[in-house]
Amino acid sequence: MPLYELTESLIELFSLGKVIGELGYLQSFQDLVLEFTNRERNDIGVFLEWWEEIKSKKSIQVSGEVDAVQILTVHKSKGLQFKYVIIPFCSWELDHGNRTPNLWVKAEEAPFDQAGYIPVKYSSILDETLFAEYYKEERSRSYLDNLNLLYVALTRAEHGLIVMAPNAGKKNVGSLLIDGLQQAIELQAGWNKATQSWHAGEWTAAIEKKPRLTSVPIELTTYASTSWREQLVIRQTAKGYFQKEESETFEKVRYGIHIHTILSKLKYKEEWQQVLERLVHEGLISIEEKPRVFELLEELLTNPLIALWFSEPWNVRTEVPLILPGGGDNRIDRLLTDGKKAVIIDFKTGEPAKADQHQVLEYINILHQMHFTEVEGYLLYTKTGDVVSVPPGKISRSKKKDDKQLGLEF
Repeated sequence: MPLYELTESLIELFSLGKVIGELGYLQSFQDLVLEFTNRERNDIGVFLEWWEEIKSKKSIQVSGEVDAVQILTVHKSKGLQFKYVIIPFCSWELDHGNRTPNLWVKAEEAPFDQAGYIPVKYSSILDETLFAEYYKEERSRSYLDNLNLLYVALTRAEHGLIVMAPNAGKKNVGSLLIDGLQQAIELQAGWNKATQSWHAGEWTAAIEKKPRLTSVPIELTTYASTSWREQLVIRQTAKGYFQKEESETFEKVRYGIHIHTILSKLKYKEEWQQVLERLVHEGLISIEEKPRVFELLEELLTNPLIALWFSEPWNVRTEVPLILPGGGDNRIDRLLTDGKKAVIIDFKTGEPAKADQHQVLEYINILHQMHFTEVEGYLLYTKTGDVVSVPPGKISRSKKKDDKQLGLEF
């Protein structure tokens, strides 16, 4: 099974969609599976390796309007404000602790003066070596960084702040905070020596600056999961679709599309056989269809008006992109220009419609704005061979020779 379909089957098999309280996690997991299959390979082995690597880093994204606790690191809280903040582990070290970096140091005295910069492990032992200044500078930076982190943590709350700083006798931000509360005269009044706690102010309800949403969030009680194979059904009642012999209407549509494709790639009529051969070679037109398409195109290009559209004197552009006044865009199938004169031909594979004429009229108006003084517009319906002049003029209707022909003569 594809990876996403496999998860759907497992949810259904083990009735995981009925485990209330876990549905948010289930939905987020499936979102990650879908994201993985769209970005990577549809391979369960690769997915399991990826999941083992990133599963502890992923979390459920919840709207800020939800009445819930947000858990995040001090670094990620920079620049943010919260009504109430709890700092449960205010005890990180002022120095590097176990994550000691390498320092690139240089000495002016022998035997290291010829070595240039060398890497040494950061340690208090360096304070008794030639590299003591490097050690002291790095330690000062580490103290400053961790004090700045404490400042960030203590300044995120708007209404209430709870800090838990275990005093284990070690020199960390917690012990530094406790020493400051005990020694500062203006803070000693709030210190309780028996409980080793400090308190100031009164708890009050936060006043909302903007009204909260009155709508009640919908909570999922079940997580629907079904096999698409049981839902997807092939319909076998479409009229004519399963007939062994192709209907005349469908045949006209098919050949009309082939003719449209050739005409849109054709600049001059002398090239039409080469274009046909290329499309057959590319597989867009089958070998069986080629003779009929050849016959229809040859017949179509005997019409004097259509032959004129594919003659040499014109400067020809095909599939011309056009930006419309309203901001949209479209393409002119064939644009012929000669000085200030222009001819627009739009090929259509469907049935004639008024909207087709409005579209060509819009093209004509745009070309007038581009300072073309003489602009003509035509519609060629490739399924029937009808040519319509725009603005509406004489319409040439196709005539059938017999029932087997598509009627592309004029």
